[in-house]
Amino acid sequence: MISKSLMYSICLSLSIGFCLMMVFGREAFSLTFVFGILSTSVILDDVVKILRGKRDLLDPALLIGVVGTFLFLISPVSQMAWDYWPFLQNMNEHAVWIDTWAGLNFLGLLIYKWSSSTSFKKTNPRMSNVNGMRRWNFLDARFRIVAPAFLGMCFLAQLIIYISFGGISGFVNAFTQRQEYGALSGNDPFEGMGLIMLVAESFKYIFAMYVIYLIRKSGRFQSNNAFLLVMAILAITFIFFGGLRGSRSATLFPLFFAAGMYHYYVRKLDTTLIAFGAVITILFSVSYYWYKIAGLQGIEAIYNVEARSSFHSQRQDANQYMISRDLGRMDFQSLALKNIATGENAPSFGRTYLVAIFSSIPKSIIPFNPPQITKEKTELLHGEGTYIHNAPRQTTLVLGQFGEAIVNFGPLGGLAFYFLLGRWVYMVRHLAKKLHASDVRRLFLPVLNFMPVLMLITDMNVILYQLTRYLTLPIILFLVCAKIFTFKFSSGMGGQKCIIK
Repeated sequence: MISKSLMYSICLSLSIGFCLMMVFGREAFSLTFVFGILSTSVILDDVVKILRGKRDLLDPALLIGVVGTFLFLISPVSQMAWDYWPFLQNMNEHAVWIDTWAGLNFLGLLIYKWSSSTSFKKTNPRMSNVNGMRRWNFLDARFRIVAPAFLGMCFLAQLIIYISFGGISGFVNAFTQRQEYGALSGNDPFEGMGLIMLVAESFKYIFAMYVIYLIRKSGRFQSNNAFLLVMAILAITFIFFGGLRGSRSATLFPLFFAAGMYHYYVRKLDTTLIAFGAVITILFSVSYYWYKIAGLQGIEAIYNVEARSSFHSQRQDANQYMISRDLGRMDFQSLALKNIATGENAPSFGRTYLVAIFSSIPKSIIPFNPPQITKEKTELLHGEGTYIHNAPRQTTLVLGQFGEAIVNFGPLGGLAFYFLLGRWVYMVRHLAKKLHASDVRRLFLPVLNFMPVLMLITDMNVILYQLTRYLTLPIILFLVCAKIFTFKFSSGMGGQKCIIK
């Protein structure tokens, strides 16, 4: 019997499909379109459950459903209808491989759905009770001293970066010149600054942890208006700690983490706040897109259509580029599927995962620099043997973990990825239920919650780099300032008493 949530998700998917057909007409309809409807029906089932209050509002499946609706339906259908393939060969000429890609994703999402909702081991009620009585809490006095010390170190690192470029304006100008000459030219003014930038950008997560911790302790700033004020202050702060380097994720990801900390550690957010945050995210992404590709020169393009004509012709239409490339992975993944399945490119058998470890280690610590997944991606585009190590980067296109798994292990690797994605979601849900409301490990749940999105949209070397950048110093801070407290209950004449050890 089909559940109400699944019925609603099917109706929602069909509605999105109907809108696409209204926009593109017959160009929208294909086997990829049908598989897209089926795929979104699977992932939106959990989203409907969340909106109906059956799951936590920040369940990992919420972001998978929202992002996946673009990845599996809106983006591929739009891109095929537009016949828009920036920096790639025209995959409409290989439509059978796009359809195969869509079918493989649908099968994978069925595996994900099963994997995310199935327990493969029996739980021990006695062990669950023991875990519930153990909590990690910050030693308050120590945390209030050590956290500001960490923040001061990160602030100093960011100050040194700005000074080295002659101030904030010099930093922005350096980024503008980098975008003007092109990232592929090898002209990168930020080269060799990985370690100091890692320290500087750690400010964001530690600052969010510190603010959210103080909010919970004080009992203040717990209204919706206060929450929005806190988020606005954090957003402005985060822009100066990495955002001016042109990365939208450097601002948006920490903001999501901060909102998640508030949700898990202070009080539950409501759907109105989440919807408002989604609107702001879209507006910021569209506007900041032009700064990302052209620095200060791109700001004018936000409101001046004529100014956009001076940029790369394949990026002039921000809407098409964002929907096809920023919110989609079909084009490059279907190319990878075609080349690996037909033998044009040989599988890497896990090489990209092994070398990804070195992407998260600053070269000032370990100078060893093996070819990253850029090697495989370049050879997908230009043929075997075309990659030249340490030459200027030959592609900035992203495969996502489904595509990277195919590059390494073929179509079966892609299906295995969805199984592992489901297990990750199951683990996060289990942790969110198990950890006590006062357990400071809940401050790290937003990162675990966001990992499935990173898995869907980016490569392993980027994932490890992001985790290193956001978590290295916060985890050290946690280990220095947190302690396990065991809560035991004893019965006496006065009833039950809680003894903390």
